[in-house]
Amino acid sequence: MTDADLFALTVWTEARGEPFEGKAAVARVIYNRMAALYFSDGTVAGTVLRYDQFSAFWFKMEGGQYVRVSHALAEAQAQAEALLPLAKASAAWPDCERAVRAGRLGSPFAWGPEGRLLAAEPRALLYCNTEVSRPAWATPGARVATIWNHTFYRA
Repeated sequence: MTDADLFALTVWTEARGEPFEGKAAVARVIYNRMAALYFSDGTVAGTVLRYDQFSAFWFKMEGGQYVRVSHALAEAQAQAEALLPLAKASAAWPDCERAVRAGRLGSPFAWGPEGRLLAAEPRALLYCNTEVSRPAWATPGARVATIWNHTFYRA
């Protein structure tokens, strides 16, 4: 799998039902993590396939709860390979590929409070859907923006 496919696949798994701004914001978080080496070795695979960092490669949702599907990197990679054909066949795939380009560091695209486009946002390293989970790091003081179902946070 190419880095471009893995990156777009991660956006697809995390935000395929979100508006374009939400997809690009997820891409920006991945770029921010790579640049900051935040739970990342600076590579696409070393960021999105890192243990428990991007849920679709490690978990699936069953009955409103996360259930582990991968216990090791090889299993997460296999999960990504299995998801790629489904993602590429979906109507959301082209937007996910565009979002990867729009979220790139240095791109004029970025988000602000409530999804308004602003100058580039380098601080967001985390996000979650608070309807699904409320991690301890998701504190109001670290909030950067909310776009559709995702709220973005500083670390």
